[in-house]
Amino acid sequence: MKKLLLFVVLSLVAAPVVGARAKQWKNHAKPYSYLFGNEIDGFQETQLKLNKDGTVNELEGYLYVTFTDASGDPIGTTSEGLPIGRHPSRSLGEICGATVKCVPAWTIRAIPGNAKFLFHRGVSFSDES
Repeated sequence: MKKLLLFVVLSLVAAPVVGARAKQWKNHAKPYSYLFGNEIDGFQETQLKLNKDGTVNELEGYLYVTFTDASGDPIGTTSEGLPIGRHPSRSLGEICGATVKCVPAWTIRAIPGNAKFLFHRGVSFSDES
């Protein structure tokens, strides 16, 4: 199976994405149903946009954060008084839309690209290698 490789540009913002494009977590409901098949799926919702010939034009969507823990308490604030947000952690029992409220914090816009695999040193935070 040929894997889709996309160059991803994330727009980092100091506060959650606001405006007409911002959306609440919908657990990968269409049209934001594209899945990567790894831990990022717990806090991303994206959609593939195709050209008329069926080839991939772009991937667009959102990365979500939470400002509360699974018990509903705020995670904390910075020394400047800004709320601390982070991606929910399944190892802490945090699931977007189920145990924690998630809000979009980054927008994803990606186009198809090519890359060369260099090396592997572990896949996820749970990897011991």
